[in-house]
Amino acid sequence: MKGKAYAELKKRVYKRDSGMCQKCYRWLPLTESGVFNVFTCAHLCHIKSKGSGGSDTEENTYIGCFKCHIVNGHLKWRGIDNDQL
Repeated sequence: MKGKAYAELKKRVYKRDSGMCQKCYRWLPLTESGVFNVFTCAHLCHIKSKGSGGSDTEENTYIGCFKCHIVNGHLKWRGIDNDQL
């Protein structure tokens, strides 16, 4: 999923999750002055990764901050834990 459909999914999930990271519960903006900042804005994260057969659906996604998305998501999925950073 890309483009407008992905943006609409992210907006729905952002609204459902009240703009808060579902791991550390920090509030995040969707954008800053209309621009996505990878370090400070909300990320659309997958419960079951797309690489493991997960899909781009509301049931399989949640809002996460940069740190939680990378450390608890991508790096954990690749077998790297927080102590190795």
